[in-house]
Amino acid sequence: MNFDLHDIHGDFRATIEHVSAFPNALRNILGQPGVQNPAYGFTDTYNNVNLAVELKKGLYSATRSSICTL
Repeated sequence: MNFDLHDIHGDFRATIEHVSAFPNALRNILGQPGVQNPAYGFTDTYNNVNLAVELKKGLYSATRSSICTL
């Protein structure tokens, strides 16, 4: 979302990302068919929320970004 306030231009961004569980390795040990890898498993499911604000006035600008993992 863009906005202008007097002579200050700004941008605001918000993103939400969901990451589902996925395998962390190959199921079987390479070269040994049928032998399961002892480290095989799934990662945790998590969400990321990213908020960013940018303000610009002439040659000067400021940016602030925040990331939160839930």
